[in-house]
Amino acid sequence: MKVASRAIIIHDGKILLVRHKGRDFYALPGGKVDAEEDIRSAMVREIKEELNRDAQVGNLVFVHEFRYKEGSHSLEFFFLIENGEDFVGELNGTHTEIELAEIKWIPLSEVKNLKPSFLIDKIQTLSANSPIEYYSTA
Repeated sequence: MKVASRAIIIHDGKILLVRHKGRDFYALPGGKVDAEEDIRSAMVREIKEELNRDAQVGNLVFVHEFRYKEGSHSLEFFFLIENGEDFVGELNGTHTEIELAEIKWIPLSEVKNLKPSFLIDKIQTLSANSPIEYYSTA
């Protein structure tokens, strides 16, 4: 099972999204949790690698379970990042060139091509007090 941590970085009515090389959709920054890590530590490491910023990890707001057709599956944990203002400006981490084709701030009202797709509607109303929600995709 793959386990990943994803960052919801919002500032000034916009959300920070990434597009990985070879993909035609946007996703939230983050990635795989290594065997020796917890999900929060992985979030901090992944943000440092991809965006070269220190993330202040806030509340866990979503858990997404994805089942692949070949039988494997993954769990993704989505955290609010409290210091969104620190991500304004050029973002270029050690893994940016390797993994990412694009890093982009998009107004929340204009988010369309985002996966997992349940996020498109849910990010509009997120707050630090949002309860944890679970989603499953087959």
